[in-house]
Amino acid sequence: MLKATFRSYSPNNRNGCRAVFDSNSPAFFAASEREEFLEFIDDTLNAYWVLEDGRQIIGCGGYGFRDRGDTADLCWGIIASDQHGKRLGEYLMTARLIEVLNNHEIQAFRVATSQHTEAFFEKYGFTTDTTNSKWFCRGS
Repeated sequence: MLKATFRSYSPNNRNGCRAVFDSNSPAFFAASEREEFLEFIDDTLNAYWVLEDGRQIIGCGGYGFRDRGDTADLCWGIIASDQHGKRLGEYLMTARLIEVLNNHEIQAFRVATSQHTEAFFEKYGFTTDTTNSKWFCRGS
């Protein structure tokens, strides 16, 4: 049985998170997105976490705020490709939602995703926001 631990990201987790990203490229992320991802996790103003199985990072994800601060954006949620299908994506998403709800007053959640993972978010009540040129899902 896999036991995952959810904890705050620290700079010494950078290589592990990069490996998680790389394991999902090019299937879910373009190689050109790697630098944007690394810049995001290097920015100490962003809220970011890792999932570990023992000492190995098997997932990572964070959140941020847009607009007036009443909408939380789930950002860069990634599970290592060899860990897909073990419900770790659900665990990572739920842990981030709880973290936000325990620490902020918000009205909604939002996530930008691709056609590869939109069905995952739809299972949890997110719907397509067709007013935006990107694929955005909203859940409340």
